[in-house]
Amino acid sequence: MTGFGEMESYRDTEGLPRLVILISLEEGGSLVRVTCPRLYSYTGVRFKADLFQTCLMLNYWVKLVQLQFDDRDGELRAAVELPIEDAPLTLAQLARCLTDLVHFVDRFDPMLRRTLKSGGVHIPRDAASYQRR
Repeated sequence: MTGFGEMESYRDTEGLPRLVILISLEEGGSLVRVTCPRLYSYTGVRFKADLFQTCLMLNYWVKLVQLQFDDRDGELRAAVELPIEDAPLTLAQLARCLTDLVHFVDRFDPMLRRTLKSGGVHIPRDAASYQRR
């Protein structure tokens, strides 16, 4: 469970419905990064192209959240990068980042796990409905 609602799909490496969320200031405090590190690990090569295609498709559908892959160790993480420059970060902005990040991870977990396990790009029937208007 997170502070943002029940996790229906996502389970961590211990099988628990929880996420680690890191919030950091970068670039001298002008960028806020909200990250869910180590969501998945993939060090194989067999389904790597399918994984990348799936990540690109999700990055296109969901503008705020990015999937990022570290080829050095196979880490797949989700992140929101919010440039704030010289403006204050509001509670509403932070809440939106956290809520959308948690929702994204939980919603697309089955799709990502299926790709990691058996390959293929598995487009949910209601994928277009996820786009925020």
